[in-house]
Amino acid sequence: MEVKEEGRHSSRYRGEACVPEIFFDRVTLALRGDLEHERDRRLQLADTVLKHRAEFAFAQLENERALTSLRDELRVARGIVDRSRAEITAL
Repeated sequence: MEVKEEGRHSSRYRGEACVPEIFFDRVTLALRGDLEHERDRRLQLADTVLKHRAEFAFAQLENERALTSLRDELRVARGIVDRSRAEITAL
């Protein structure tokens, strides 16, 4: 199929490769591939961040519970020490 434009044949329809069009097509294809890769990478990073945030939150909660437990043990131990001192003083 031939198409005439201002008395000339369009190189697109004569089967001749138009270098700028091929170049732009290749660049566009490469950019689309890069965009898809970056989009996938961003989604992977977002998933990783969410996973690490959840792990951090659980670890922080675990640490808070352990700290509360240690404070309770320390309070009990101080009470025992105070009672023992009082008994020793009474003797």
